[in-house]
Parts: sequence; C-alpha cells; structure tokens
Amino acid sequence: METPENIPITKELDLRGTICPMNIIIAKKEITKMKKGEILKIIVDFPGAKDDVSKSLEKEGHKILNIKEYQTHAEIIVQV
Repeated sequence: METPENIPITKELDLRGTICPMNIIIAKKEITKMKKGEILKIIVDFPGAKDDVSKSLEKEGHKILNIKEYQTHAEIIVQV
C-alpha cells in the first residue's frame, strides 16, 4: 500500500506507549472530532496495534491511505 509522501495531514495522533484496546478507542474518539475527507496520521508502537487499529477503522468506513512500518513504531494514514 503506497501513496505519495505529500499526503496533506490534517491531524497527528501519537499513541506511542498506549496499549490495545486503548489505541482503537482513542483513535475512534479523535475521528469523531474530524470532518469527512480530513486525513489523520496515527502513530502506534504496541505490537499488533497497526493491524488492529487499521482494520477497525476500515470496518467503520474510513479509508486507510498508507501504513508505514519503522523499527520502533508504525504510522497509519487514514482518511475520515
């Protein structure tokens, strides 16, 4: 899943240090404050959070634009 690096991020949510299922709960709560079409970057470092958060948001109808993995964390780019 590759998208341009210049995706216009509306908001960034840093959830490093947050364990599941709180990652999902906090991300969903943040999305309710955003407008349709806006872009949220979610940073997670809990094992499995990348898959859990992205799948959960997709089920709710949001579009995952990109997932990028680093050694210490992952970034999920989602369109509300």
